[in-house]
Amino acid sequence: MTYSFEQLATMNEPMWFCLKAQPKREHIAAVGLRRQQNIPCFSPRIRFQKMTRRGTVWFMEAMFPGYLFARFFYLQERRKAEHSPGIQSIVSFGEQIAVIEPEAIASLQKTAGEDEIVTIDP
Repeated sequence: MTYSFEQLATMNEPMWFCLKAQPKREHIAAVGLRRQQNIPCFSPRIRFQKMTRRGTVWFMEAMFPGYLFARFFYLQERRKAEHSPGIQSIVSFGEQIAVIEPEAIASLQKTAGEDEIVTIDP
């Protein structure tokens, strides 16, 4: 779902936004948003096994490489979110800012659990 800047200005509750993070630094950006900016965020990761020369090794990667989700009031906290370490921008399509449905985030959070990790068993 997308909204214009004018539509977001009239919203009276925080919304979930998709943020573009620096590559391979999604978890670091999430920590910065939580601790430094006090913005709730969600950065799910997947844990899986992979065969290497050393044998089977567990790996952990971002579920959505290069992206994470944060919940904030657009007008009041946009600049804090955009200028947090590890964040490149808020995802938008031209003049339309992408907003994520709360139900979609809740479903992902339920699957990932409190530690935000989904383990894929072989």
